[in-house]
Amino acid sequence: MNATTAVAVSKKRLPQPVRIWLLIGLVMVFFQVVIGGITRLTDSGLSITEWAVIQGTLPPTNTVEWEEAFDKYKVAAKKQYETLHADMTLSEFKVIFFWEYFHRLWARLMGFVFILPFFFFLWKKWLPRWLLLRLGGVILLAAAAATFGWIMVASGLNDDTRTWVSAYKLIIHLGIATTLFGYLFWTWLQAQQFDRVEGASTSWRPRVWGVTALLMVQILFGGLMAGM
Repeated sequence: MNATTAVAVSKKRLPQPVRIWLLIGLVMVFFQVVIGGITRLTDSGLSITEWAVIQGTLPPTNTVEWEEAFDKYKVAAKKQYETLHADMTLSEFKVIFFWEYFHRLWARLMGFVFILPFFFFLWKKWLPRWLLLRLGGVILLAAAAATFGWIMVASGLNDDTRTWVSAYKLIIHLGIATTLFGYLFWTWLQAQQFDRVEGASTSWRPRVWGVTALLMVQILFGGLMAGM
């Protein structure tokens, strides 16, 4: 056999619920990026001025709470409000609030979709070591995306010079989210394999990594242009 001959290494196929769970997570991350893009394009990102991870689960429920949220926006995002939305009504504020709220709510939902099945699958011993290591990377990337998301939002609050968040922090946030999607997609692809093939021809790998790098650069430049 030559150097490019495939050598199959048997690997136990992951249970179908685990593979479906990974696919659901992948789809949810994709839509989170899409919702984030809509949030940016609708000038909604600064409408929620606090990072209330638990308390922020519920939106304002009455007129007094809505007025309070609107007043906080007028103060904390003063430059954006006065420059872009000086004539905004409470009803219009509710629209931009919705997109930022939906973006954060979807992130919370992803957390529940991940953590509850994770402990169940762990108890059933359906998660091999290689997948646990991969999921550890997913958790770190997701935590980094969430944390930098707030750092990005905070860059546009209480700042007299910006009508929006820092474009550079925006593309870092987008870059982390895109990396998370790619990493989870790679993990899901590996989870589909019944027999993992090692030693196969790898001549295609440099091309794939090259296309991936170009795609990442294009996404980040697109995010930078939108942020600017």
